[in-house]
Amino acid sequence: MSKMDNLKIGEYIENLKCESFFEKETNRVRIRALDNQDAPTHILIESSKVYRDIKIYPIGTQFVIKRVKVCLKNKDGEISRKYLSAKGQELQEYKK
Repeated sequence: MSKMDNLKIGEYIENLKCESFFEKETNRVRIRALDNQDAPTHILIESSKVYRDIKIYPIGTQFVIKRVKVCLKNKDGEISRKYLSAKGQELQEYKK
């Protein structure tokens, strides 16, 4: 079973390390989990736009989120994919 399969809707993941990256398909800066954690690296994390502002945080900036919730994205009334929500949370910059 993959890490994605293990993620249950409504569950929380604590102290998740993540990074900003440029997604070519959408031409946008996104946030994703770093490797070797409880979340797969390809799942997107929704957060405040400020953390995706490259004037403030360059691409590759790493953060720690205290608590993210596993959610389902609905598009045009249909479930399309799982994502992690950091809604309303402050991301802390993570120094290696």
